[in-house]
Amino acid sequence: MQAQIKVICFHQQDQAPDLSLLSAPEQDRFHKMSAARGRVFALGRGALRCELAAVLGGAPAHVPLVQTDQGPTLGLDEGQKAPGFSVSHSGDYIAVALSTDAGMIGLDIEDISALGDEAQNSDIIMGRHDYRKIITRYFHPSEQKWIAAQPWPERAFYKLWTLKEAITKMERGAIAHYLKGVEIDAGHDPVTLTGLTPTGRDICHLYSYDVPPVMISVAADQPCQVEIKMLT
Repeated sequence: MQAQIKVICFHQQDQAPDLSLLSAPEQDRFHKMSAARGRVFALGRGALRCELAAVLGGAPAHVPLVQTDQGPTLGLDEGQKAPGFSVSHSGDYIAVALSTDAGMIGLDIEDISALGDEAQNSDIIMGRHDYRKIITRYFHPSEQKWIAAQPWPERAFYKLWTLKEAITKMERGAIAHYLKGVEIDAGHDPVTLTGLTPTGRDICHLYSYDVPPVMISVAADQPCQVEIKMLT
């Protein structure tokens, strides 16, 4: 039986931050942030705590989630198996992934609403950067060739970008090392990792979903069945 990964995704305007879901240190952190950044943080961390509480029991604010330099981690008792989890946000969308049996997981989403409904040779900008410049500078030649051959290169770019981000988050690395350090063969189903990750991993199970208005990608230690719930 395959491991299971649950992903929930929601528009931040559809939810209201509930600080009672957060720990005292997280509430202090929230109050030091700008309004926009604090809202995303509170919504994402609150959703994560609710999902973890449903598995571990207890109130969301009491889940032993501790912030480290590599991101949040669970401070569980010795011998207690920690669920895998990951959080991502892009534009107005926030997503949380959780699994009790998939081991380490990573999640990334990108808001692709700017792409519209039909393939076109548009000047899509990711942040302040033309996506074609990112491809030329950071992506492997095989990845560049695959993107150029797709009927909608912009969407192909976001597929590879989110997959690389998901691997980065699974290994708790830095994206700059993974853009060049990870090569992905997206021309086959399933998508496969070519070569090694920066930590030496040679096998990574990759899943990508075009769920307008977002692209969602998941990386896992083992084969998984991914369930995506778009909350409204």
